Amino acid sequence: RLMNEGKYGLALAEFEAIPECERSLDVYNTIAYLYLIRRNLSGALAALESVCAISPTDETAFQNLLAIESQLIRKPPYRMNRGVVNNLLVRVRNQLTVYYMNRGAYREALTNYRAATDLVH
Repeated sequence: RLMNEGKYGLALAEFEAIPECERSLDVYNTIAYLYLIRRNLSGALAALESVCAISPTDETAFQNLLAIESQLIRKPPYRMNRGVVNNLLVRVRNQLTVYYMNRGAYREALTNYRAATDLVH
C-alpha cells in the first residue's frame, strides 16, 4: 500500500523491520528496489547480495544488479567519490560473474570478472 502511494521511505522502513531470519527473496528484492528508487545504490546492493547468497540464479536480483551497474557507469550519485563508485562496481560485477557462471554464460562471466579486477589495479 505504501509503495502504491509513493511513500517509499515508509515502505522501506516496514520491510527493513522484518527480522533477517524471516526475510524471503521477495522481501530482499523489494528492499533492493526501494533503495534503487531512492538512489541508494549501496543499500540496494547489500540487499541483492543477500538474495545472491540465498539464490544465485534469481532473475529479479540479476536485473537489479544490471541496473545498479548501469547507474554507476552512466550517472553515479553526485555525492559518491570515485573510490566508492569503483568499490560498488567491483561488488556488483563480482555478483554478476556468479550469475553468468550459473547460467553457463562463461564468456560474460570472464568479461565481468576482468572488468572488476581492472578496477582494483
